[in-house]
Amino acid sequence: MHPEREKIPITRLVASLALVTAAAILMCVGIRWLFFVGLAVLAISGYLSSCSRIGVGRMRGFLNLLLWLVASAGFLWLSSFGREPLPLAAACAAVIANCISEVAYWGASRKVTSNA
Repeated sequence: MHPEREKIPITRLVASLALVTAAAILMCVGIRWLFFVGLAVLAISGYLSSCSRIGVGRMRGFLNLLLWLVASAGFLWLSSFGREPLPLAAACAAVIANCISEVAYWGASRKVTSNA
């Protein structure tokens, strides 16, 4: 039997997407300390993410952490470790990819019906 997935409230979705957008804006400004604040905000948005709340085991959690580390390393590399602003195209691509996955997961969680 599959564990029941909970319905994710829309406020959680909106908060997560707003934090990802704010993080991308902070990383694109071009001030080094704001870049690292943006990375911290990105980590906080991962905690609010609707995809991270499913109970599918340790492997999924490990893969999510690994993906976050790879994305952070990519952002650091693209911005020369915060010395240059993050390219706008990279920030837009990351925000759009995150929005698509979050909204798709949120929509799938809304379709869950109880068998009771």
